[in-house]
Amino acid sequence: MHPSRYRPAAEKLLAQGELAFEADRMRDAVEWIKSHPQEFATLTVQRTAHFWFPPGRNPGHQAALVILTLLAFSGWVTLWRHRNPAFAITAVIWALYPLTYFFIQWSSRYRQPIDWSLILCAGVAINRGSLWIRRNSVSGKLIR
Repeated sequence: MHPSRYRPAAEKLLAQGELAFEADRMRDAVEWIKSHPQEFATLTVQRTAHFWFPPGRNPGHQAALVILTLLAFSGWVTLWRHRNPAFAITAVIWALYPLTYFFIQWSSRYRQPIDWSLILCAGVAINRGSLWIRRNSVSGKLIR
Protein backbone atom coordinates (compact mmCIF):
# COMPACT_ATOMS: atom_id res chain seq x y z
CA MET A 1 0.00 0.00 0.00
CA HIS A 2 2.80 2.39 -0.91
CA PRO A 3 1.58 5.89 -1.83
CA SER A 4 3.33 5.68 -5.19
CA ARG A 5 1.21 2.66 -6.16
CA TYR A 6 -1.94 2.91 -4.04
CA ARG A 7 -4.09 5.96 -4.61
CA PRO A 8 -5.89 5.97 -1.21
CA ALA A 9 -2.49 5.96 0.55
CA ALA A 10 -1.29 8.82 -1.67
CA GLU A 11 -4.41 10.84 -0.84
CA LYS A 12 -3.96 10.16 2.87
CA LEU A 13 -0.31 11.24 2.63
CA LEU A 14 -1.28 14.51 0.98
CA ALA A 15 -4.04 15.17 3.53
CA GLN A 16 -1.98 14.34 6.65
CA GLY A 17 1.50 15.35 5.65
CA GLU A 18 4.49 13.03 5.61
CA LEU A 19 5.30 12.96 9.33
CA ALA A 20 1.76 12.15 10.46
CA PHE A 21 1.31 9.64 7.64
CA GLU A 22 4.52 7.82 8.56
CA ALA A 23 3.63 7.87 12.26
CA ASP A 24 0.31 6.18 11.41
CA ARG A 25 2.13 3.60 9.30
CA MET A 26 4.56 2.92 12.15
CA ARG A 27 1.70 2.45 14.61
CA ASP A 28 -0.04 0.06 12.22
CA ALA A 29 3.18 -1.92 11.73
CA VAL A 30 3.93 -2.24 15.44
CA GLU A 31 0.34 -3.25 16.11
CA TRP A 32 0.52 -5.94 13.42
CA ILE A 33 3.86 -7.26 14.74
CA LYS A 34 2.47 -7.50 18.28
CA SER A 35 -0.63 -9.32 17.10
CA HIS A 36 1.23 -11.64 14.68
CA PRO A 37 4.59 -12.44 16.36
CA GLN A 38 5.04 -15.87 14.77
CA GLU A 39 4.31 -14.59 11.27
CA PHE A 40 6.64 -11.63 11.83
CA ALA A 41 9.42 -13.99 12.97
CA THR A 42 8.87 -16.25 9.95
CA LEU A 43 8.96 -13.29 7.56
CA THR A 44 12.12 -11.97 9.24
CA VAL A 45 13.88 -15.32 8.76
CA GLN A 46 12.76 -15.42 5.11
CA ARG A 47 13.97 -11.86 4.45
CA THR A 48 17.31 -12.63 6.09
CA ALA A 49 17.76 -15.75 3.95
CA HIS A 50 16.78 -13.86 0.80
CA PHE A 51 19.19 -11.05 1.61
CA TRP A 52 22.17 -13.40 1.83
CA PHE A 53 20.95 -15.88 -0.80
CA PRO A 54 18.84 -13.82 -3.20
CA PRO A 55 16.83 -15.64 -5.84
CA GLY A 56 18.45 -15.24 -9.23
CA ARG A 57 16.94 -14.44 -12.61
CA ASN A 58 17.56 -18.03 -13.71
CA PRO A 59 19.19 -21.18 -12.24
CA GLY A 60 22.69 -20.16 -13.39
CA HIS A 61 22.39 -16.72 -11.85
CA GLN A 62 20.98 -18.26 -8.67
CA ALA A 63 23.93 -20.67 -8.45
CA ALA A 64 26.42 -17.82 -8.98
CA LEU A 65 24.86 -15.81 -6.13
CA VAL A 66 24.93 -18.81 -3.78
CA ILE A 67 28.56 -19.57 -4.66
CA LEU A 68 29.55 -15.91 -4.17
CA THR A 69 27.89 -15.81 -0.75
CA LEU A 70 29.40 -19.10 0.42
CA LEU A 71 32.87 -18.12 -0.82
CA ALA A 72 32.48 -14.74 0.90
CA PHE A 73 31.61 -16.34 4.24
CA SER A 74 34.52 -18.75 3.83
CA GLY A 75 36.90 -15.87 3.11
CA TRP A 76 35.52 -13.96 6.08
CA VAL A 77 36.30 -16.92 8.36
CA THR A 78 39.81 -17.02 6.88
CA LEU A 79 40.24 -13.34 7.76
CA TRP A 80 39.19 -14.18 11.34
CA ARG A 81 41.60 -17.11 11.58
CA HIS A 82 44.49 -14.92 10.41
CA ARG A 83 43.48 -12.07 12.74
CA ASN A 84 43.20 -9.73 9.79
CA PRO A 85 41.66 -6.33 10.65
CA ALA A 86 39.44 -6.64 7.58
CA PHE A 87 37.47 -9.27 9.52
CA ALA A 88 36.17 -6.71 12.02
CA ILE A 89 35.43 -4.11 9.35
CA THR A 90 33.49 -6.64 7.29
CA ALA A 91 31.70 -7.93 10.40
CA VAL A 92 30.42 -4.43 11.18
CA ILE A 93 29.25 -3.91 7.59
CA TRP A 94 27.54 -7.31 7.38
CA ALA A 95 25.96 -6.99 10.82
CA LEU A 96 24.63 -3.43 10.59
CA TYR A 97 23.87 -2.63 6.96
CA PRO A 98 21.23 -5.32 6.28
CA LEU A 99 19.35 -5.04 9.61
CA THR A 100 16.63 -2.79 8.21
CA TYR A 101 16.02 -5.15 5.31
CA PHE A 102 15.66 -8.16 7.63
CA PHE A 103 12.78 -6.50 9.48
CA ILE A 104 10.83 -4.33 7.06
CA GLN A 105 11.31 -5.05 3.39
CA TRP A 106 13.62 -6.96 1.09
CA SER A 107 14.73 -6.63 -2.50
CA SER A 108 17.72 -8.26 -4.18
CA ARG A 109 18.99 -4.83 -5.19
CA TYR A 110 19.36 -3.82 -1.54
CA ARG A 111 22.44 -6.05 -1.24
CA GLN A 112 24.27 -4.33 -4.10
CA PRO A 113 25.91 -1.62 -1.92
CA ILE A 114 27.81 -4.29 0.02
CA ASP A 115 28.46 -6.74 -2.82
CA TRP A 116 32.01 -5.34 -3.03
CA SER A 117 32.69 -6.74 0.46
CA LEU A 118 31.38 -10.16 -0.57
CA ILE A 119 33.55 -10.11 -3.69
CA LEU A 120 36.66 -9.20 -1.65
CA CYS A 121 36.01 -11.92 0.92
CA ALA A 122 35.30 -14.44 -1.86
CA GLY A 123 38.65 -13.41 -3.35
CA VAL A 124 40.33 -14.21 -0.02
CA ALA A 125 38.76 -17.69 -0.08
CA ILE A 126 39.80 -18.30 -3.69
CA ASN A 127 43.33 -17.09 -2.94
CA ARG A 128 43.64 -19.35 0.12
CA GLY A 129 42.26 -22.27 -1.87
CA SER A 130 44.73 -21.75 -4.69
CA LEU A 131 47.61 -21.49 -2.18
CA TRP A 132 46.49 -24.74 -0.56
CA ILE A 133 46.35 -26.49 -3.94
CA ARG A 134 49.82 -25.22 -4.90
CA ARG A 135 51.28 -26.21 -1.53
CA ASN A 136 49.78 -29.70 -1.67
CA SER A 137 50.54 -30.55 -5.25
CA VAL A 138 53.65 -32.05 -6.83
CA SER A 139 53.81 -31.94 -10.61
CA GLY A 140 50.10 -31.26 -10.76
CA LYS A 141 49.16 -34.29 -8.59
CA LEU A 142 47.65 -33.77 -5.16
CA ILE A 143 49.46 -35.46 -2.30
CA ARG A 144 47.31 -37.23 0.28
